[in-house]
Formats: sequence, structure tokens, C-alpha cells
Amino acid sequence: FQAEDGIRDKLVTGVQTCALPICEQAIGSNSYDTVAFGATVYNVGNHFNTSTSIFTVPVTGLYQFNFGLYIYPVIYIEMHLYVNNSQYQRFQPASNSGGSETNPNGARASTSVILAAGDAVKLVAWVPDAGGIWNGGPYSSYFQGYLVG
Repeated sequence: FQAEDGIRDKLVTGVQTCALPICEQAIGSNSYDTVAFGATVYNVGNHFNTSTSIFTVPVTGLYQFNFGLYIYPVIYIEMHLYVNNSQYQRFQPASNSGGSETNPNGARASTSVILAAGDAVKLVAWVPDAGGIWNGGPYSSYFQGYLVG
């Protein structure tokens, strides 16, 4: 593997995180709530803070973020990626995944973002009616980010 401008060094040292909620989280009706990811599957470089659910960018570069949320008993959710406490991008599913108000419904999205060292990234959820983010069984909510280069 050969790369120029130190990209190989950035990839080798690794900036990767994958976070999961550790419990169910209530989301208020018509409110924007930061999703609480209290545990990590991996957190290379320790750039994801499980207390604040914020990923702090260690080096300037292109980052890939993948995330998914399962909710109940509501059937609609919007996910918003925030950078430095400002909405960067809104993700809205075309329709709910199950159509039932009793079973978890969800949305998944991914995006690539050019970020500067020190930027703070978090996931915010919005639902029209009060509900909860669910994590359990085959339904997992997650937040994953990594440096592309």
C-alpha cells in the first residue's frame, strides 16, 4: 500500500468508532433530541465520548458516517447529523419500515463529510409524536464513523 501526503499514516493509526445505546431513550413529541449512545463496540483513538454522544474529529479529512435508529411506538423518524451544534444534513426515510405502531420501525442512512480537526459530530432525532429509541433483539440502533482519508 502506497499513499502520498501522509494518508497511509492516518489510515494505519485508525480513527474509527461504533457506538450503541445502552438503554431505551424517550424522545419528546416534536422535539430535537441528541441520541444517547452510551456504549461502544469499538472506539479506536477514543474520539467518541459516551457521556456526551459526540465524536470529536482528531484530524482534518473525509469521514464516513453510518447510522440507524429503531423507534416505537411511532412510525416516522428524522435523523439529523449535527456538526458543531448546527444541522449539517437531514435524513428522512421515504416511509416507515413496518407500518405498525407497536413494532419497532426504523431508518438508516450514511454520508461522507469533510471535517476539520476539533469538529464535534452528533446524531439528533426528531419524531412527530413522543416515542422511544429502541435497542434490543434483532433491532439495533447504531452510530458508526471513520476516517476515509
